[in-house]
Amino acid sequence: MKNFFVVVPLYLLCYISIVNGQSSSLVGIYVDKFHLILGDVQKEDELLTFCQNRNVNYLMLYDVWRFPIQNSTDPKTLQLVSFIKKAKTSYGILQVGVSGETAAFFQDMVYPYNAIHTNTSEKIDVYNLEFEFWNPNLIGSGKYYCTTYLQSTYSCTVEGAFAFYIKELAKVKTASASAGAITETYVGWPTQGQCQQIIQYADRIFVHAYVQNPITAYNYSRERLSYFGSTTKAITVIPLFSSEPDFMGPWLQNHSLAEVYEIYNQDFAKETSEWKSKIHLNGYQYFTYSQLLAYNSTFLPIQLNNFVVDMYDDKACLYWQTISEINNYGFEIQKSIIDNPPIEKKWEKIGFVEGKGTSSTVTQYQYTDLTVQTGKTYMYRLLQIDKDGSIHYSTKEQDITIVPSRPYLSMNYPNPFNPKTQIDYKITLKEKVSLKVYNIVGENIATLVDKEQEAGNYSVEFNAAALSSGVYFYKLRAGNFISVKKMMFVK
Repeated sequence: MKNFFVVVPLYLLCYISIVNGQSSSLVGIYVDKFHLILGDVQKEDELLTFCQNRNVNYLMLYDVWRFPIQNSTDPKTLQLVSFIKKAKTSYGILQVGVSGETAAFFQDMVYPYNAIHTNTSEKIDVYNLEFEFWNPNLIGSGKYYCTTYLQSTYSCTVEGAFAFYIKELAKVKTASASAGAITETYVGWPTQGQCQQIIQYADRIFVHAYVQNPITAYNYSRERLSYFGSTTKAITVIPLFSSEPDFMGPWLQNHSLAEVYEIYNQDFAKETSEWKSKIHLNGYQYFTYSQLLAYNSTFLPIQLNNFVVDMYDDKACLYWQTISEINNYGFEIQKSIIDNPPIEKKWEKIGFVEGKGTSSTVTQYQYTDLTVQTGKTYMYRLLQIDKDGSIHYSTKEQDITIVPSRPYLSMNYPNPFNPKTQIDYKITLKEKVSLKVYNIVGENIATLVDKEQEAGNYSVEFNAAALSSGVYFYKLRAGNFISVKKMMFVK
């Protein structure tokens, strides 16, 4: 995003509407320098983990115009498909949007992309038109907008720039509607008359509130909210905050992103003017990802000192420690089974441990997972939940392979049996194993197992159909471990 008078970045959005109007509260993000991120798996995962730890579920991507996404076989297009799918299926992203300055970008590149990639997990959900028609640094004679878009047909004035912008917005609306996407736009300093025209084509609008402290943000943007609320049509409006050093950046060093919107929303709730009924305030947006990395990369409501997983008596025991906590509701424990060969992790909630709220002292936590199986490998992570509902994933994941604590040979079942019975056993090390059946005089009449086996649980069936009724013995030998049990065969 270019800026008014100074360079103003955009980043986080807490809103998303589900196909033109149906909406639920979300958090979204403008991602600058995306062309330097796409295709670099480490940078992609860093971005998505950053978002996941801050409840971001809407990504607005810059620089997509650099990629020939209308070409379904281009390597960059395939990387974009992979990134969007990963963001939506593994990191909680609900919508992905792209930003452009003209309708041609959406008509010629984004629309063809969506026509091919119709699966929700791969599609581009939002068309965001960004054209700062109010900015004299862009529209004056010899300026970027003037030489690039305006001078051949429009005057290089606010009026000429707005005429170009509103025509482009109408085209974007047509393109997005035909693709089942959302039309979105960002505005800085529109007039009331301009707002009345913008509202006819936009599904949601970002109104900037570039201030240094959130307590002044609502009053800073209130007049423009009233412009949009004074029309005949209700509209979703998203306040837009800047994480630049001249604006909210320094404040965010010691505060969460959500706190800004909480203050803004509280002030909006106190508004008594009639125009308020036409404004659907449903989230917030930040400019930009790179600026937030500089200011908000280390702020989390808790300081997690360590997180380890150990095994005790065939159970997985989780231990972690916090140095300090702020409004910590607690920890959700999540587990994923690691398959062989490995496939995509599927996390499931297995428990919850209550937090200490706000604390400046060291707190020890533990949780025991009783649902593990010998021989399997599990991955664990923590989902920390604030009292306001915000969530943060632990950046460290722990894995453990469950190995039996001691070998054993179980009683066969059924017992007595006719003619089949099952014998279960477990071993703790990889070693040579033998399981043999003997008659009453000590003769070996069957060898059920005679080979090297990995540590784990095993089950073997014994069929005595060819034998006479009577008492038999079965013996397990695994390394130095030996166990013998008796069974009864009754025809």
